Amino acid sequence: MTPSIKALGLARLAIAAMSAFAAASAQAAVGEAHITTTEKAVLTGDGTNGIVRIGTSEVKCTTVQFEGTVQNGVNGWQQDGLQLTGKHIAGTPRFEGCEFAALKAAAQVRMNGCKYTLEGTAELTAQAKVVGCTAGRQIEVIAAGGLCTITLGEQAALKHVTFINDKEGEATKHHVQDHTTLSGITYTRDGAFCPQGEMTYQGTTTIKAYKDLGTEAVQDPVTGHNYTKHLCGAEVGILGT
Repeated sequence: MTPSIKALGLARLAIAAMSAFAAASAQAAVGEAHITTTEKAVLTGDGTNGIVRIGTSEVKCTTVQFEGTVQNGVNGWQQDGLQLTGKHIAGTPRFEGCEFAALKAAAQVRMNGCKYTLEGTAELTAQAKVVGCTAGRQIEVIAAGGLCTITLGEQAALKHVTFINDKEGEATKHHVQDHTTLSGITYTRDGAFCPQGEMTYQGTTTIKAYKDLGTEAVQDPVTGHNYTKHLCGAEVGILGT
């Protein structure tokens, strides 16, 4: 086979694969995510400007990240042809570069083992929960060197998260933008400088998917908390319906 014919054949195969993925996703049920691998995959989220509001006060974080995994037969994920399809995404979030805006003071968000889940409910829409906190621990937002500590534990279904699909480019796979606007979060406060009022959260992240290469143990340099980090292989596509 000549190089030009071989290249043409590979191009046709690639186009056919992408067309099959798009067609399958277009016919799929709403509130689902579709990942272009049948193997275990790592999902990552990267965003900026996550904002926790309590009344009129804000804690702003310049960096918002999360990671988790999906695989066939776990949390409702199923193999669907050459892809994985499911409605449930679980992730461990991290917040960095946080500031208590009212006092222009640094803040820390300590997850203490807590995770969150997204569960598809409607077209490109999900609800969020906080689950799996370490026994006896909760999420802590510590502001102004301890002058205010906000504590929130596991949360029932919170609305809502919406998704936008990014197109696949020559050098990128399909990504998903998630836009999170949560209200009605329950919390407690400790400190004279703590604000009062309804707690809400707003943020946007870009979700990408990769083949899973296992894990490694990592220690948070700020909190000293030990956690497991997933190792990412080749990027694969993710699409919401």
